[in-house]
Amino acid sequence: MRALRLTAASGLLVASIAVGVGTSGASCVGPRISYEVAPVSPGQVVRVTGEYWGTDCYDTNRPPQGVGNLGEPRTDIEVVVLQDGNGPVVARGDADQDYRFVVDVPIPGPLQPGTLTIAARAGQPRPQVTVGAEIPVTNPAAVAEAPAVPASFDASPATTSATSSEHGGRVWLVAGVVVLAVGLVAALWLWTRSRNVRPSSRLT
Repeated sequence: MRALRLTAASGLLVASIAVGVGTSGASCVGPRISYEVAPVSPGQVVRVTGEYWGTDCYDTNRPPQGVGNLGEPRTDIEVVVLQDGNGPVVARGDADQDYRFVVDVPIPGPLQPGTLTIAARAGQPRPQVTVGAEIPVTNPAAVAEAPAVPASFDASPATTSATSSEHGGRVWLVAGVVVLAVGLVAALWLWTRSRNVRPSSRLT
């Protein structure tokens, strides 16, 4: 009976650890963009990284077969450079299968003295807009026109590879926990049996 209790407890421990690891990323996170916060002037290029750009949110129920927690990756993203809430579109493209994108955007000019922000938006008729941090402007009078054809971006192999490595790491972590727990259960079971076996009486 004691061995059975130990086995059941170990099984519950394994299940709770595996579930905790497997569902840690199930909650929905709003779309984000990030870039280096450093002074810029017209003509410079800023690398913008986007994350969590999906079309839906399945944080309380299962997504359809073949769809992730954030639905389908966004395919209608625009990146804009803003001053006083206005600015040109400098890049267009799609998020990759991991809801990410990376694009180098040019800073157009001339600009007003002060700061600017870079934003990304997607969705119609009411776009979902994400605005990044403010960047100081240097040499605002420099002339650098917005590109006639905005830069384009799509699934980034480097980004996809890195995220896939994270997923692979989680799978190996779960497998390692399961193997460790099974070994622990087996050792406890053998130890309990050895204590319960009594030496046989000798014939006289």
